Amino acid sequence: MHTLYITSLSSRAGKTAVGAAIGKRLLKNGQRVGYMMLNSPEKNVQLLLKEALSLRELPPSTTISKEANALATLKAAHSSTAQETDVVIVEGLDLSTSEDTEKSHVITETLDAKTLIVLRYSYDIEGAEIVQRARSFGQRLLGVVINAVPNLNRQRVVASLVPYLQREGITVLGVLPEDRILSTVSIKELAEYLRGDFVIPLEEGDSLIENVVAGALALDWGPHYFNRKPGKIVITRGDRPDIQWAALETDTRCLVLTGNVRPIPYVVNKAKEKRAPIFVVEKDTISTMTSLEGLLKEAKFNHVYKLERICEIMEQHFEYQTLFGGLRLTPHSS
Repeated sequence: MHTLYITSLSSRAGKTAVGAAIGKRLLKNGQRVGYMMLNSPEKNVQLLLKEALSLRELPPSTTISKEANALATLKAAHSSTAQETDVVIVEGLDLSTSEDTEKSHVITETLDAKTLIVLRYSYDIEGAEIVQRARSFGQRLLGVVINAVPNLNRQRVVASLVPYLQREGITVLGVLPEDRILSTVSIKELAEYLRGDFVIPLEEGDSLIENVVAGALALDWGPHYFNRKPGKIVITRGDRPDIQWAALETDTRCLVLTGNVRPIPYVVNKAKEKRAPIFVVEKDTISTMTSLEGLLKEAKFNHVYKLERICEIMEQHFEYQTLFGGLRLTPHSS
């Protein structure tokens, strides 16, 4: 049995997404997978992982405290998870503080785990800091993966940062592009966040939002304008049925009507035909658009389409065979 400890230099780096994709690839490779989380995940995240990785039960969530028996509790949870598995993935702590960094060192030693560091790209990312943190894991380090790299910055990362890390002895297992699907939310999450009142409720299933369009802020708000953005929600005033109708003529997944004004019947009927939910909020359009920034910054890895997308991305941009070699796994399929 082998253990992979996934950590990051900061929060929201993408540990869950990377861990889930690795787990799926291990299953495809013929390995049995266990999963642990050293944080407090939301129930829907645990359910997604249980289903995706064919786990016997929800991934255990273990808090690493200062209590004397904390490591014993962790070892017991690990031993339970490891039963009838080939690889246990431990979604670990962030290395954002010296205390959590030291805890991660102790955990990897206690569990005899190899380590993968997930780095979320930022323009001021420091290669020297990455090297220092990575080297602190010694021979337990398998490498790093650089996540959420915008297309405009990819060449800089590939031509400058990656060679620097490799010269310093740090294996770069992947450079993952930024992706709209992974950084968005679902219609249900949006409605809950905005405290919306559904006029047409969500049907079974919950679509992800690919684009957000403010209808009333455009000079040319006809179907041609709305056709530019697929898989979108449209936020517009409740007293503008003309804009609402034009939006519903295109690939609109949801209407958000502002000003606490409910839609007129022919818009409701059109939305029902298109199976597009409508909900009403009290705020005006600009305030609603502005408030979305906070929600999108907190987007979670909690949707099956996000799982499918990260698996696609990592198949193209991640060195699985290098990872398997570092874990000393024997691949049963490719």
